[in-house]
Amino acid sequence: MNRRSLIFLPLFLAACSKSGKSLEDLLPHELGGWKRGDVTTPAEVPAAAEALGAVGSAGALYLGEGRVRVRVLEMKAETVAFELMQRWRPQTDGLGTYKGRHFFIAQGEAGSTPETVMQLLGLLQKAAAV
Repeated sequence: MNRRSLIFLPLFLAACSKSGKSLEDLLPHELGGWKRGDVTTPAEVPAAAEALGAVGSAGALYLGEGRVRVRVLEMKAETVAFELMQRWRPQTDGLGTYKGRHFFIAQGEAGSTPETVMQLLGLLQKAAAV
């Protein structure tokens, strides 16, 4: 291995590594008036995500303007998360969005509206970017 290769090896390895946040970190305790309950790992993975090779999952219940069940899936790559977004059917498994290689799913429960579910998904997406 030459000297130039040794200089670029750490940069290459850093680019290929996972993000520094764990799946639990992607589900903050408090977020814009929402409070998270206990995190469950692994969480149920919908068939569409399973077919694309989800590599990890976590889930939690958020309480705020109603109750919203949230799952975050770690996909192999951002392109796979994007592909899942293209195939996603919200009527079956809840509303979905992605940030990087992470796909977020939210299903409203008692007292929540589609608007509050979308608001929470947007907050989770923004928090994942930090």
